[in-house]
Amino acid sequence: MKDEDEDEVVLICLPLAAGVYFADNIKGECDTCGCAIAWRPHAPARRRICLPCAQKDFLDSGRPVEIRVTAESRAEIRAFIGAAGPRDPGTRH
Repeated sequence: MKDEDEDEVVLICLPLAAGVYFADNIKGECDTCGCAIAWRPHAPARRRICLPCAQKDFLDSGRPVEIRVTAESRAEIRAFIGAAGPRDPGTRH
């Protein structure tokens, strides 16, 4: 992501109730509903909202959903999934 895009980026965050996957997550509040959320320290955004608010926002707006991931997040997700090891195909998580 380019730095100049930061003003327009809405960072979609997991509610803290979903658990904390990285020890260095930053914790705060959803800019829409105020619920507790967490995000990665390298994720650029002026506005941070929880997943349920993001779903409502996009459904209400009729805008197409565009999803971008930083290179840092992509690497962390790969490492996180890889560290979990192989899964039994019969399980969902």
